[in-house]
Order: sequence, then C-alpha cells, then structure tokens
Amino acid sequence: MVSQTKKVSFKLSKRLSRPFFDYDTGTEMISVLFDTGANIPIWCTGEALLLSAYPDAHRINQKQIVRGFGKNPESGEVFQIPVFELKDENTAYRLHNLQFIVLDRPEIGCDFLICPGMFAKSDYYVTNRGKKEITFVSDKEDYYFTPIHDSNGGIERYTVWEQDTRAL
Repeated sequence: MVSQTKKVSFKLSKRLSRPFFDYDTGTEMISVLFDTGANIPIWCTGEALLLSAYPDAHRINQKQIVRGFGKNPESGEVFQIPVFELKDENTAYRLHNLQFIVLDRPEIGCDFLICPGMFAKSDYYVTNRGKKEITFVSDKEDYYFTPIHDSNGGIERYTVWEQDTRAL
C-alpha cells in the first residue's frame, strides 16, 4: 500500500530573513522560528505564555543547560506537550510527547524555536522567492518523540519514531 504524502505549510514573515511564522495554537497566536542550527526545541517566552498556548504542557522536573543564547550557558526547565500539533487548512503534523526547554528570553524574537530534528521522518523546505513559506512533508500525521540523554541526564538530542515505542 502506498502512503499518501502529507504537507503542512505556513507563510513566512516577509520582513525577516530567517524562517519565522505565526501559528495559532487554538488558545494563543505564537511566533515560531525554524532554527536549522538548533539541536532541541526551546520555548523562549516563559512558562505563563507556554501554559496559555498549550494548557496540557507539564514540567518534567528536570533542569537543562542550554547553550547558544549568548556567552554563558543558561538553565531552563524541561516541559512536555502530550500532543504538539502543527496544522494548516489541509492537514496536520503531530509529535507525541514532545519535550523541550523553557526559558524566559523574549528578546530572542520568537515564542517557540523549533528544530530540524522534530521533522527527522519528514522533508522540509523554505521557499524564499515569490510566496515565502515553509513546508513540512511527511508520510504520516503522527510521530513520537524520544529524548536521548547525555551523561548528566540532560537532553542531548532526540529521536522521532513512526510508532509509539512505549507499547512495544
């Protein structure tokens, strides 16, 4: 059986050179940056806005060191969203059990910094000429997130699976 390709697309900000797009979570309009240099997703605007945008998000009771936001490493809380969804008018892309770091750094310029690893089972591309947009192409709508921890217990990177491995 041949699977049908799923595409989710978002208009990019025309005033910025990096891939920023606005996304309606259903409770909040948030700004998202697709950061090709990031290893893990980071919520940049603090816990209050996170819980407003994703009321089912919850703390994992773990701190994580984050680098790349200036000279010094920072510590942030690890949160999880049971079902993180990006959807447009045609389809959706869902990541189950998405874990990410929460910082209070609104000067970064976005609410949520997402990274390529979240789309490891997908293709993605940015169109800059004409209609500026970002498109994520996948075979399925649902994928599962599994963190891979470093020797200190922090999330070093993660794996995206096509099925929930907890049931296996």
